[in-house]
Amino acid sequence: MSISQQLFREKNLSERIENVLASLFISDTTKNFVISIKDFFSKYDGLTIKQLNAFEKVESACNPQSQELMEKWKQTFLSSNEMKINLKILANYYIKTSYFKEYATKILFDNSFVPTKKQYDSMINNKYAQKVIKATFENPKYQERDMVCISKNAPFCYPLQNHMAFIIKTDYECVTSAVKGAKKYLILPFGSDKTLVIEERYLKKIKS
Repeated sequence: MSISQQLFREKNLSERIENVLASLFISDTTKNFVISIKDFFSKYDGLTIKQLNAFEKVESACNPQSQELMEKWKQTFLSSNEMKINLKILANYYIKTSYFKEYATKILFDNSFVPTKKQYDSMINNKYAQKVIKATFENPKYQERDMVCISKNAPFCYPLQNHMAFIIKTDYECVTSAVKGAKKYLILPFGSDKTLVIEERYLKKIKS
């Protein structure tokens, strides 16, 4: 089958491509993509289904109604401290995973970055994200100067498992685990001059 037999020839497609290129809302990167679509269309008088689907997404995003909705969302996000704080919390979590890593990097290092509503909803509306947020804001189980015992299951703590320690600081670092007891503490094990960062789930109360 020749390439021409695999192409879709939508009505007024050439005019639609020109309208998108003339849009006031198109970015330089997106314009370069549409130009490549135009060049392909000019050469073969049609687009592949993949090209057509990609172009129609750009076309939809460039219309004034979509831009109005995007601007409303941007203002909603920028005016909400809660949204910005929660997203920063989740960025510190996602940056250590294989999920949303690109967005997390932008959130942490690009102050001008505003996620789309779809990106925001995807990052925050899942059970793992909600566990991270809950662990961040819940009250610490232990307080500064409390004495605790390091759990025998605590990772990276050998040979300090079952050792007693002082709580030096609560909420010491960002939560990076989507589990119960993920809040982090800075502790000082008895007999040591080196502090240790540990999650709450690996600490136990000392029995009186």
